[in-house]
Amino acid sequence: MYDIKNQLLIDYKEWVKGVDNPEQALADHQSDYRATYKQGVYTIILGDGEGKSLTGDLKVNYCETTKDIETKSLIWDWLF
Repeated sequence: MYDIKNQLLIDYKEWVKGVDNPEQALADHQSDYRATYKQGVYTIILGDGEGKSLTGDLKVNYCETTKDIETKSLIWDWLF
């Protein structure tokens, strides 16, 4: 299952290069992974489909975040 997940992440990065709508790229590549794409959910069926599930967001760059990073300084905390 994780081999397919890793390959999907690699393929997704390639599919969305130069694409205005990444969701359309997923819809166009449903047959590549025996998948369905409905309402923003890309579902890949493995085997008989009665096993584990793996969920998460597909992103081109996993280093991007919307959270602010708080820096911590022991000297600053000690002085103030």
